[in-house]
Amino acid sequence: MKKRTLYFAGGFVLFVGLIIGLGIFMIHNMFGNMLRPFTVTIHNKSSFDIVSIESGIVDGNSTDISQAKIASGGKKKLRPDLTLTGEGAVYMKVTDERSVERKISVCGYTEYLSGSAYVVIEDSGTKVEQDCY
Repeated sequence: MKKRTLYFAGGFVLFVGLIIGLGIFMIHNMFGNMLRPFTVTIHNKSSFDIVSIESGIVDGNSTDISQAKIASGGKKKLRPDLTLTGEGAVYMKVTDERSVERKISVCGYTEYLSGSAYVVIEDSGTKVEQDCY
């Protein structure tokens, strides 16, 4: 009888641990992106290297300039150092090795500067997937 009780108790503890772990995993997936600082991943699929990246708040005075180079075909994850009071939008100005600039809206609306954006730069244009808060 004692062995049976121990097996039952052990199974119950494993079950409760599994439920708690699953709950933490689900909460992290639902709210994890909302709680972390805003990040931008840039995938350079163009024929030219990127030599300068300026991030900023649209109609604001907060900007961050990165001299990080992204080779053609390369990827880079950036965390712009921006400040925001109230609500706004985030832009990025990307300059390639020919000194050609592209201005891209990477977050159309944000209140907290949190979340992420994924930017693909191609010769024919840019694609942006944004998940910002």
